Formats: sequence, C-alpha cells, structure tokens
Amino acid sequence: MNASTYKLKVSIDEDGRLAVVGAVFSEDDDYWSWKLRHNGDLSASGEVKAREDIDRSFRVVRTMGNFDGPDWIVFRAENERSGEVCRGELYY
Repeated sequence: MNASTYKLKVSIDEDGRLAVVGAVFSEDDDYWSWKLRHNGDLSASGEVKAREDIDRSFRVVRTMGNFDGPDWIVFRAENERSGEVCRGELYY
C-alpha cells in the first residue's frame, strides 16, 4: 500500500480572514481524525471518512482570524485504523 499524501493551503478570503484547506489523499476508505491549529491553539477538529467516490480523499476547509504578524497553521490527520499520520505546517 502506498503512503497517503496531504496538501495544506492558506489564502486570504474576501473578508481578510485566513482561508485554510487541508486535504488527504489516501489508498483506503478508513476514518480519519483531524485537527487544525492556529498559532498553537486548537482551531477546529473532527472525524471524516475518506470517500471512494472522490478518490478516497477528504478535504477540510475552515476560516481563521488573520492576526498581526505571521500566522502558524498546523494540519494533522490520523488514520484511525492504521495509525498513519499526515501532518503539515506553514507560516503565512
């Protein structure tokens, strides 16, 4: 089995907030738990099932406040069956 891959993207929306997209591309249709952190604080979390009809992937989209200075965004997803982790971080 190939390892899953992920993407993390941040942009500014029309209201000046951070638009954050975390996606995982998997070889299975397992359940994944995910978290988004913003400057070290938990911003959002949940559980999702990777869906076969969208190539066994899932996407999390959230907006966050755009603080003064750099924003540190961390996306982490863990496959609840296998324990595989996809994790990415970026400064924006």
